[in-house]
Amino acid sequence: MRAVATTLTMLIVGTVLSSTVLAQPVSPRQETHIYNGSRGGSGNDETNLQELVFSPMKGERYALIQVVDNYNSSENVRVTVSQDVNGDGELEHQYEICGATPKPVAIAGGTDIDAVVETVGCDGTLGATMGYVEMLYFRSKSHFTKWQASRNGEFDPAKFRGTQRVTEATYQGGGVGAADRDVTLFHFKAGDGEALGGARFMVSANETFLSLEIADASGLPTRASVYVGNAAGTRFAGTFCGATQSPIRVEPGQEIMVQTSTGACADGSPAAATEGTVTATFYAPANP
Repeated sequence: MRAVATTLTMLIVGTVLSSTVLAQPVSPRQETHIYNGSRGGSGNDETNLQELVFSPMKGERYALIQVVDNYNSSENVRVTVSQDVNGDGELEHQYEICGATPKPVAIAGGTDIDAVVETVGCDGTLGATMGYVEMLYFRSKSHFTKWQASRNGEFDPAKFRGTQRVTEATYQGGGVGAADRDVTLFHFKAGDGEALGGARFMVSANETFLSLEIADASGLPTRASVYVGNAAGTRFAGTFCGATQSPIRVEPGQEIMVQTSTGACADGSPAAATEGTVTATFYAPANP
């Protein structure tokens, strides 16, 4: 086992980012790798592993880390993150994370970061099953502060009175699982028609906020992962169960993909995806 040098191991407990779109003007660089149940892979062989390697670039000095697990409470998933900056076998940075870091942790850009996802959770029960570990890289603390301010813009109902657009899409069953991340596997039909495992929506001109709600035939809440697509590509944006807690930020021209899945909600309650309807409410300010 490698020795820990100047930085003590830290147990970090955070809340998984939920119902949050990450595509903002000061967005940090994002790197995501998947894991699935059995331990024993290495590198970024994303078919059978719990050991992941992340590659921060030079100049990136902080990382916000979160775990999104398909079937268990993400907050209970334990991830050990370490970095051997000098290449001498001693770990200058080492963190033990439960679910997410509440704020960015210090890293060294230009040096790989090892992340080990543990099958035993933070409370001693089963932890990781299938899911993602995601890192957002920041150049400085002020970079994080600016990003956080832009991401947390408050929704003012008075500004959007009478400007809502409501659209629905039906789905059958759960998606292929958040760990597959390839949105082409949703098997969407043309337009916003019925799809297997999810729904797809487009953000129209001037629309800046979105609420999502899922009504499943089972009567149980449905867990959903949200993806945002634009000309630059598609990125994971967050999770919710049943409905988003509050309107989330979007940008005109973006494509919103909602992937339904069974498993458990963040509070551990059961979730189901049999068949149902995803309702999207878009908001455009009265005076954009």
